[in-house]
This record gives sequence, C-alpha cells and structure tokens, in this order.
Amino acid sequence: PVRVCGKVASPEDARVATGWKGTGAERLLGRGDFIAVAEGQLHRFQAAYIAPEEARQLVERIGESEDRRMGESENRRIGESENRRIGESENRRIRESENRRIREVEGAVGSEGATVNGSVRPMPAR
Repeated sequence: PVRVCGKVASPEDARVATGWKGTGAERLLGRGDFIAVAEGQLHRFQAAYIAPEEARQLVERIGESEDRRMGESENRRIGESENRRIGESENRRIRESENRRIREVEGAVGSEGATVNGSVRPMPAR
C-alpha cells in the first residue's frame, strides 16, 4: 500500500495520515507539496498545483474551444433553451385552456347527459 499526504495541521494528524511518526507532513508547504510512504520509504514530491481561479478559467477555455469545435455558439444554446422554455409555456397555456373548456362543458351539462355528434350520452355519476 501507498499513503500520500499533503500538508496537515499537526504532527498527530501527520502520523495518522502516513502511519509513521515524525514525517514532517505538518511542515509541508501546501500547493502541491506532498509526501508518500511506499515500501517502507518516505518520498517528498511536488505535484502540479493549479489555483481555483486558474482551474475555473481553464474549464471556461475548454468549454469555449469545445463550442467552436462542435460548431455551436453560446447564442445558439441560449436560443435552444429559450425555445424549450417558450414551448413549455405554450404547452402549459394550451392545457390550461383545454381544462377550462372541459370545466365549462361539464358545468353546462345537466344530469340528463351530453350531446356528442348529435346523440345523447349519459354523464357518469359523480
């Protein structure tokens, strides 16, 4: 097994993280400064460090290059989202209109039934 440990708050935390006493993990510099315990040896190494702001910018650039590669602009995606929103709104408006018309018809129909295509059909009991 290999244990990798970055900067920790105390010597006790370092012992728990590495399984060894006196590793100095509490004195690591952070920002990619690590120690590893492997095969009975302690190794200090520097991993690549990227600040959170740099990571955010990198993700944005990757996203922009992906948009260009796929031939899809941000405006097109926003337009599709807007069309979906409008479509959902229109569908909701139609359903509400249909429901309103059904309630109007139900309110106008007496207990004798409803006329459908010229024939009288009894209404179900409520």
